[in-house]
Amino acid sequence: MMKLLFSFKGRTGRAGFWVGSMIIMTAASVLGGVVGGVFGAVMAVQHNPSVDNPMVGMELAVMSLAIWAIVSLLSLYPSFALVVKRLHDLDRSGWTLVYVMFAVGGSAYINPLLPFLLIIIWNIYLGFFSGTDGQNNYGMPPSGLTGASAPEYDQVFA
Repeated sequence: MMKLLFSFKGRTGRAGFWVGSMIIMTAASVLGGVVGGVFGAVMAVQHNPSVDNPMVGMELAVMSLAIWAIVSLLSLYPSFALVVKRLHDLDRSGWTLVYVMFAVGGSAYINPLLPFLLIIIWNIYLGFFSGTDGQNNYGMPPSGLTGASAPEYDQVFA
């Protein structure tokens, strides 16, 4: 799984893409629950008349927001690695992700709902289109969920 989420080299098939996406989304959901729980506790502290110092709640809010921001930024790396390897399986450069990000961001100026439509189309492309058969510019086809090419997979688990 480390290679699936932390390496930009090689290719990842559809199954690996979906498993990696679920791992990232689950981690983000757990984090959101923890941060939401902390914010709930903060609100309870701030609205409690017996608390002498209302800044206690504010300090907790700032800390939990900082932790959430740091973990969110850290989750970008595995997300980008997963998408780049999926693009490699489709015989596309990882730079395609940059173009798509600009297109999605720029489309918000045309219509606020357009980015959502583009993201749905993008995920359909990544998640349902089959990769190139055989070797392409980015290596051998993925075998297994890790995205390791067949010879590497055989050497690790032989």
